[in-house]
Amino acid sequence: MANRSAKSSPKSSSKSSKPDSSAIGNCRSRWFAGGAKSGKTQALLRAFAEAVPHLAAGDRVLALVGNGETRGALMQQLAAARWPAIDCTTPLGFFEQEVILFYPRLAQRTGVLPIVPWPQFPVILRPENEQELAGRCWAEGDPDALGAIAAPAWERLVRRLLDLMQLAANGSVAVAEIPDRLLQGLGPAAAVELPGGWVERAGEAIEQWRSWCLARGLLTYGLVSWLYGEFLLSDPAYGDRLRQRYALVLADDTDDFPALAGRLLTKLLEGGATGYFTHNPDGGARSGLGADPAALQTLADRCELVDLGRANQPLVQHIAPVLVAVAHDPFAIAQWADQWPAEVQTIATLSRSQLLRETAETIVQAVQSGQVAPQDIAVIGPGLDAIAGYSLSTILRDRGLPIDWSGNRRPPISSPLVRSLLALWALVYPGLGDWLNREDVAEMLVCLSLEPDPLRSPTDPDRAVSDPQAPPPGLQRAIDPVRAGLIADHCFQPDRQAPKLLPIAAFVRWDRLGYRAATAYERLLDWIDQQQTQVRQRLVTSPLLVLDRAVQQFLWHGGQLDPAELAILRELLEAAQRYWEVGNRIDPQAPPTETIARFISLLRRGTFTADPFPLRAFAPEAEGVTLANIFQYRTRRLAHRWHFWLDVGSPLWPRGGAAVLFGSSLFLQNWAGRRWTVDDEEAADRDRLERLLYDLLGRCRDRLYLCHSELSVAGQDQAGPLRAIVDAAPIAITRTEP
Repeated sequence: MANRSAKSSPKSSSKSSKPDSSAIGNCRSRWFAGGAKSGKTQALLRAFAEAVPHLAAGDRVLALVGNGETRGALMQQLAAARWPAIDCTTPLGFFEQEVILFYPRLAQRTGVLPIVPWPQFPVILRPENEQELAGRCWAEGDPDALGAIAAPAWERLVRRLLDLMQLAANGSVAVAEIPDRLLQGLGPAAAVELPGGWVERAGEAIEQWRSWCLARGLLTYGLVSWLYGEFLLSDPAYGDRLRQRYALVLADDTDDFPALAGRLLTKLLEGGATGYFTHNPDGGARSGLGADPAALQTLADRCELVDLGRANQPLVQHIAPVLVAVAHDPFAIAQWADQWPAEVQTIATLSRSQLLRETAETIVQAVQSGQVAPQDIAVIGPGLDAIAGYSLSTILRDRGLPIDWSGNRRPPISSPLVRSLLALWALVYPGLGDWLNREDVAEMLVCLSLEPDPLRSPTDPDRAVSDPQAPPPGLQRAIDPVRAGLIADHCFQPDRQAPKLLPIAAFVRWDRLGYRAATAYERLLDWIDQQQTQVRQRLVTSPLLVLDRAVQQFLWHGGQLDPAELAILRELLEAAQRYWEVGNRIDPQAPPTETIARFISLLRRGTFTADPFPLRAFAPEAEGVTLANIFQYRTRRLAHRWHFWLDVGSPLWPRGGAAVLFGSSLFLQNWAGRRWTVDDEEAADRDRLERLLYDLLGRCRDRLYLCHSELSVAGQDQAGPLRAIVDAAPIAITRTEP
């Protein structure tokens, strides 16, 4: 039976043949290897606590963590050691910090950066800004490109080139090598993703984009990694400063680090720093996004090896090997023919809609019977789509169970509040009438007419949680949808240059609206008139000020909005701030209307996602039933008593999906330089499935539910590699459509 048990021995401790000479006191560098929940991070923290008494005053500690979602938790745990000088960040965050800190030296040394005064220090481009500006840069360089390639294909091509730039930078691969790697590794298949001769031009295009950004003081994440790896790490003076700054380095989840981070850690160890590292052989969730676990594994040769094995839990020790074996060979299910494990149960239905209902009802019954608490349950799937997430969250919330939906990263334009603010913008600034219609105005009138409700307390529990349009507790809407429609029909005057709202008297039967609605409408008109006057008199220096005033005037109300809506509003304001900062750097003389129009266009295309700096950065524990896809669950390092694996028969389980970038396998350090074949793809899928099965079961303590529907959401039969387990299992719950 093929499995990974041989790759992780029982808990033991052994030393490598060539331990690094760097040490603090008697504490040598250590490499903690083990599966999920095997105690790696706790071992790292204990090693850190042992090393703290040996640190000298002024010694700084560098703590690197795999992603920003787990950074807060590690910071809290490190604080217990009471050492004040700790820099805790992600590898990319550290690269960015160093590039900006040493930007003047880079400008003097590299010759590729303009030497600019302090006010012109670099601005970081977010991916949405990068996508738009790179497309404009390449289209201007090749005016025929947009005509030869359809718009959707052009956007995909731009994204692919930017991803290749990031992968090359993280893998320390020169951009000039990119075309050869694509042709050598993918052959003619590369032209499918990069049509129109862009495979051969990929390196040239990336260099053009790189120069365009640097000339304007703009940095992308790919540029940051390139500047750090190409210039800073190879600078002897910087290496000396690095060795002087950090006496101790901690790296948690190195299996999610890029190869460039491995170079940094190697340099620190060679400079005399002591290092404590954790590595999960079953991890590597970000391998398709630039992480290179094999490249980081070489650090183990410099350390004392502490092998923690896998978590000592029945599911990962006994169930995982069988699941892996069945995934490779369906006939291996015969091992469970005599006695099915009690820890594994199944829910099987014909249609997916019925599966979602049965899964939710099973969760509700388990919570109500006291078997498990909501925060101890996770529903995980290979692709938790919006329909499944909404269905599950609606049923569970209606039954009184709280939800923590990790994948609910809606684009801001999906929020009625955001659409209302954009409509208000179009009424204040001239020339934006093309972005406004009667439906937009009616929605705006409803959303921006919130006012205190004297009959309801802010703590009123009677709000219908399943109704996203319901006003927050303690507030009411002065204009309901019916009255808003009447006002929009009779008082909105469309115009491409100057759309406006007419006085309430323009509606002959305005008395039908009632006092509250009429008063709220007139209050909105007065506010718009005030803003227009200040814009004309140039008392408002930025459209962002109007946006902020609108939030404060019509939406804030003491912060009583739903947390999800607050997050979307925060993302809107943050995205707008970044967009204007970049716009002022590129073209400070651009009219406000032109910038607003471009920003609204990006929002309406769903370019931005609601993912602002997390409010719960230092308290990441879920308060309810967790809904997440596999990638999100693994990168957040979550663990629960009960797991519900949704769509377990889906063929998507072994595939990386959006977590695997185009060409990512060609930029790993262990790539052999040969053609990437179908067999290689299948082998990668098998390895990915094996790792995630061990990883997920290491995070499940008590019970696993395999949830399967005969038909997928598209009505197709589901026949993935885990289907044989469902077919052989004694069904706990079986339903067919009536």
